[in-house]
Amino acid sequence: MPPSSSRASAFTLIELLVVISIVAILAGMLLPAVSLVRDAANGTRCAASQRQLGIALIAYSGDNEGLLPPAIAWTEPWPESWDRFIIGQLASAGVFGCPVDRVSPPQTRTVDGFTGTTRRSFSMPGVNAVAGDAWRERMLTWWDTTGKTCTPGTAIARLPDASGTALLMERFSSSNFWLNNSGAMAYGPPDLPSRQATPLGHRGGDNYLFCDGHSEKLSAQRAAGTGGMANVTLAGGARGVFTAVAGD
Repeated sequence: MPPSSSRASAFTLIELLVVISIVAILAGMLLPAVSLVRDAANGTRCAASQRQLGIALIAYSGDNEGLLPPAIAWTEPWPESWDRFIIGQLASAGVFGCPVDRVSPPQTRTVDGFTGTTRRSFSMPGVNAVAGDAWRERMLTWWDTTGKTCTPGTAIARLPDASGTALLMERFSSSNFWLNNSGAMAYGPPDLPSRQATPLGHRGGDNYLFCDGHSEKLSAQRAAGTGGMANVTLAGGARGVFTAVAGD
């Protein structure tokens, strides 16, 4: 009696295992490529958000005698953060968040008729300082811990190196709240060693928005500037993208 057509067309166990093995090998080859494409897309979205924030910040300066907003402004009853000054110029709150940020807590806020829910993944590089700290004048912004005041807005036109001075940097932190002074200023230079030792935002680098409006991904080493990683402490003078000094 001839075998039935169903038995003739059935896979043997060995053939099935071979097919499964081939599929597993192909998946293993494709998944890293898919991950790279996804990461690149997230990095592009993050940089695009930074550029939109840059446009809003520069537009703010155009309406305020060329001055950028301070990282933190001491107002009553609570201090306000840099993002509060530009919220009215943005169509969506989503530009304040990086798509890979899962650390900064999302907030829902209503300000001047604008309602949105987002994380804030970016902060202005700066430092805590007291009167008489000579190096603080190198920074774009600083917070006076004695007088509870922040450096007033910086004039872009007076920056010696706007294209090399970071205006916003990525800071994924549980203390970084949208439209809140908490986390609005990032202590950039001292944080670099830990940023170098742990995975950064976008495969080996963080996105930085510069005072001329462009966004760029930099490794911790490149962000540190001429002083290198060994000289990023505040006692070392702070160099790189965190200062308003040209050529460092």
